[in-house]
Amino acid sequence: MKIISITGSSNSGKTTTTVYLIKKLSEDGFKVGAVKHIHHEFTMDTQGKDTWRMTRSGAKMVSSISPAEVATLRKPVGAKKDLAAVLKLYRDEKIDVVVAEGFATILSKRRNILKIVTAKTIEEFEDRVKTTAPPILAATGVFANNPTREKSSVPIINFEKNSEQLYAIVKKHLTRPS
Repeated sequence: MKIISITGSSNSGKTTTTVYLIKKLSEDGFKVGAVKHIHHEFTMDTQGKDTWRMTRSGAKMVSSISPAEVATLRKPVGAKKDLAAVLKLYRDEKIDVVVAEGFATILSKRRNILKIVTAKTIEEFEDRVKTTAPPILAATGVFANNPTREKSSVPIINFEKNSEQLYAIVKKHLTRPS
């Protein structure tokens, strides 16, 4: 299972890049998983509903199963441990590629993770590249739309004009599903 980390600041193009890659990979036959790091307080559970009541009663993990989906809610133990647990579930499901949005502090130093950097400004891009271990496959985002950008050892892709170029770079690093 390959992991592609999409990292950058808020409103830099992370989600646009993530959704695009998920769509293209799925169309090419890859079994794709996605995981998003949310920095603020968030819950998928609805107050007063059965799963909410079960969690509030002390259950450490609650799953709901319907004909359309399975959802599992659990209390967090820390982003790093939670990410590892989710990735294990994805391995068990035989997912080919996981697109991880965010998780910069957890994934940026790992050399076994493919990375795409998004940024709003050239300064943001340069700072992010300095703190990210290779392989950085490419960079995109708001700053990449500026034709006066500097040269870089990391391919800088104007997503609006050349999204296919980004996908071609990603695909070179993946094994075609059988």
